Parts: sequence; structure tokens; C-alpha cells
Amino acid sequence: MRSSLKRTLTISAAALSFVSASGLAMSASASKIKQVGSTNLEPTTAYIRNYKATGSNAIYNKPGKLSGSKVVASASTAKAQSVLRGYKVAKMSNKSYYMKVVSFDGRYRGYIYVGKKNPVNNFKKVGGGLTYLSTTTSTSLTNNDKKDLSFAKPGTDTQIYKAPKGSQYKVGAAVKDTTDYKGHKLVASKAAMNDMDGQKWLYVSDVTEPTNASGWVLASQLTDYVAPKAPVSVGNDQTTVTKNWQREFYNPATGTKAYSFDNLNLPLLGTSGGSNVNWTTAVKKFNSDATVKGDKKDVVPADTLATAFKNSGLSTVYMKVTPTLLARIPGGLLDKIDSYSGLYMKFDLDMDNIPTTTHYGDQLKLAYKLDNTNLYYKPVISLGGLTNTNADGYAALPVQLNAMNTLWGLLYQ
Repeated sequence: MRSSLKRTLTISAAALSFVSASGLAMSASASKIKQVGSTNLEPTTAYIRNYKATGSNAIYNKPGKLSGSKVVASASTAKAQSVLRGYKVAKMSNKSYYMKVVSFDGRYRGYIYVGKKNPVNNFKKVGGGLTYLSTTTSTSLTNNDKKDLSFAKPGTDTQIYKAPKGSQYKVGAAVKDTTDYKGHKLVASKAAMNDMDGQKWLYVSDVTEPTNASGWVLASQLTDYVAPKAPVSVGNDQTTVTKNWQREFYNPATGTKAYSFDNLNLPLLGTSGGSNVNWTTAVKKFNSDATVKGDKKDVVPADTLATAFKNSGLSTVYMKVTPTLLARIPGGLLDKIDSYSGLYMKFDLDMDNIPTTTHYGDQLKLAYKLDNTNLYYKPVISLGGLTNTNADGYAALPVQLNAMNTLWGLLYQ
């Protein structure tokens, strides 16, 4: 019995000696692998450092071959994470690389093996336990996206993000409450699909406050913009234009616009009192337009003023420069018949010369630019498409600039 016990103790001691020797050998082998480099990755590349774990490698608190490394997340746990953000690279003495990653929810953080090639050279091509993951895909703006937009339901449920929600690590909302931007006009410049949930996002800018309200908004939270109706001014102050007007021309001496105070008078051509039916009619119509009548303290909206100019015929005026062939009352039937017997100069209203702030009841002096390359006439009929008329019903007769200047000089002797 003593002999048997002795043999057992001898075998156990030998086995223990072997295990101890093996452990020492393994420990010695592990201790030979060192970390020989570390690189903190630049923030500018953050958007292309999103990864999915392959399930082949675990995440460790330090590069896995180093002494004292422990598992932070098993290979299966790592694979279950939706997205991992890489932000640091460690190089080992055995020429392998580990990337330090963090899960988007911040729950897991540590090192995972990424192969024998330095991922810094190409963040989209990593090996080992990670594979590159695209979180968003750029797409084209549709015709509906290109329309003027606004928030469908502004408030805390509709936020403006620095990147489509959930597509980048720790990138949240730029504006958490859009209540203040209710009814504002938004313009989209980019579109993207969030590959994490399949939803479409638009990058929009507030036309009024682009600095404060620009960023990514869920497309489903946007709707077509409806311009607010301007308040109707109540009053009897009629906005008018003077019968005198200014001709705009280019002053080569100053390199800027200049104006001459003209009143279309055609004494050489024998028109009645120097009046011009198109101009006179347009002025009368504007000066009785109820849309530009209101209270003196109120400002006429720019679009209201522009529409009134257009509707009255003041936006573009065709001034007759040939003699009247039939005796007439300006604006009467004979004058209308005679409109087909003459030549006209075309004048376009310079809206930039209109005061920025026009109150109801103001009297305006208009400025016009002469089309000095054409005279115009009104054809009775279009000869099989040979006569090309413009939207105003006039056809152009090209003339040389010097000839037009000579004619203009004769009219204003």
C-alpha cells in the first residue's frame, strides 16, 4: 500500500511539474508580445469609422495578447451590437493590429483584433473582427424635395440633427425644439437614406434664419410651404405714380446707372398734347387700383406692388413714336384701331429703382430702361408663322444702336 501511494504521489508531482512548466512556457510566450505603437484617430475621419462586428473576435479591455487583458464583450455579444465606432489603433510586436471601439450606446468599449494590415491606411477595409458599415447613403433630391418646405408639426418631436439620427456616434440634435420656426420657409440642399432604419432625411436651411436652423430633418416631418397672407391694410390712401418718368441709361463716366427726367413728348409727330395712349392708360389704371389703396402708416408689400405694376401695364410700356394717322380721342376707339399703324419703343420698368419701403398713398416716379436694339409694331395677323410676336402681342424690328439714338434725339429736341 505504501508502494502504491508512493507511486501515486510521484505521478502527481510529475504531472504538476509538467503543468507548471507548460504554464510558464505559455506565460513566457505571451509576455513576448508587446504593444509597439498607438494612434489616436483624427475626428475628421469619424464618419467613415463605423463598423459591424463579424462575430469572430471578442472585445478586450486591452489588446488581446497583452498580459492582464480581459474580455469586455464576447464575440457573439460584439456581433449583436448595431454599430461600433473605431477611434484608436494599437500595433503589436507580432505585426497584428487592434482597434479600440465603442458601441453607439456606450455600453461596450475596448480593443478588437483587425488583422495584419494597419487600418489607418484604409478605414473601409479592415479585417479580423470588424467589417465596414455604411450608416447613410446619399440620394438625389426629388421634385417634391426641391419645393419650398416647412415643418409639418414644429415642436420637440420635430428636431434638427447634425447628422441623420442614429447614424453617427454621439451626434445629436442641433435644434431640440422647432416651435420658433413654425411657418418658416425651408430649402433642402441634400438628401440621404439612413441605412440603419431605412428612413429618408433632408438637409434643410431656414431661409430667414439659416445660421440658427440648418441641418438634417426626417423627410416625413416636412410639408409644402404655404406663404402667409399679408394683412390687408384698411384705408383710403391711394398709391399713385406721376405722369413724369425717368429714362435709365448707363453713364460711362461713372460706370453706374444714371437717369434723365423725361416726359414722353412727341411734338415733332403732332400727337395730341404730347400724350401717349399706352402710358396714359397704364398710369390711370394703376392710380385707381384698389390693391394699392390702404392706410398711410402701412407698407405696401413688394409683391403686391409688383403685381399692380404688371396688371396696369406699367411693367413694360410700348411708347408710340410714329404720327397718328387718324384724328382721335386718346384711348378711344379710333386710337385702338390706329395702334396697328405705328411703330413703338419698348421700355421696361426698373424695379430696383422703386423705394424699398413704399407706404400706401405714396406717389412714385418710375424709371425705365429703353430697348435700344429694336422698334416694335403690332401685326394685324401672323403670316403663317413668319411674324413672331412676343407675349405682349408686339413684333420686333431690329435697328442699329446709332439709328435708335438718332431717333431718340429727334424726339427730345
